[in-house]
Amino acid sequence: MIFLSYASADRDRVAPLAQALIDYGWDLWWDRKIPPGRTYDEVIEEAIDAASAVVCVWTERSVASSWVKNEADEGMRREVLMPISMDAVRIPLAFRRIQSADLTDWLPGTNHEGFNELVVALEELVGSEAVAVQGMGRNEPEEPAVLERAPEPGGSPSSKPGEKIEHSPAEDELDDASRDAIPDRTPTQHTDAGARAHRLEEFEKLEELFGRGKLSREELRAFKHKVALEGQEVRIQLERLSALREQGKLTKDEFDAAKQMVLRDAESQI
Repeated sequence: MIFLSYASADRDRVAPLAQALIDYGWDLWWDRKIPPGRTYDEVIEEAIDAASAVVCVWTERSVASSWVKNEADEGMRREVLMPISMDAVRIPLAFRRIQSADLTDWLPGTNHEGFNELVVALEELVGSEAVAVQGMGRNEPEEPAVLERAPEPGGSPSSKPGEKIEHSPAEDELDDASRDAIPDRTPTQHTDAGARAHRLEEFEKLEELFGRGKLSREELRAFKHKVALEGQEVRIQLERLSALREQGKLTKDEFDAAKQMVLRDAESQI
């Protein structure tokens, strides 16, 4: 299950993103309603604990929301935070070292690089099995919409969503002691960058076929799931090879040769 964190005032704006993720077959916890006799923080805590990923939507409103920041902090603590930027805002300091997917110009139903990167990253973290979706409502205390704008969302173009940014612009504002105090709680990901780039290229080709009417939406979704699932299998094989290498059961040359064979086989099957 994916937990979608956002400011209540952004609900209408976030709804198309939520539907796009649901269309991929993911169980998305986003439209929240608090049952009688329960408190908001109890229900939210249970949902985050059950989530395999926390997608945090950074906007002008959410950067000022203590609720969103608390939810993002819990996702980061559990190493399942997957942030996205829908506005060019100054992301709260504690989260600037986690790469954010840039969806500032994303439109529903379009082929968008940032959204494709988000899907690939979620497939790696959560998986691609279709599941039933629960509908809930969201009630949250109002938060002030105060922000400080930045020219671009935080992150490096070469990083993927949820990945640590090796050098954050925010670090330039800190002294050495403060910079070292920032915890490194970034999710560990093992997928080869070349394989990820290949899957993004395949996504773009599928979107092009869909745009030309050669694929139905159901076919598009099924093919994307197939591409992402094969990416998961590649990740598992690479992790096994890495473990063998660390155990001294493979030489460096043997490891490199086996890794290239796995990637070539994956490309030939897509």
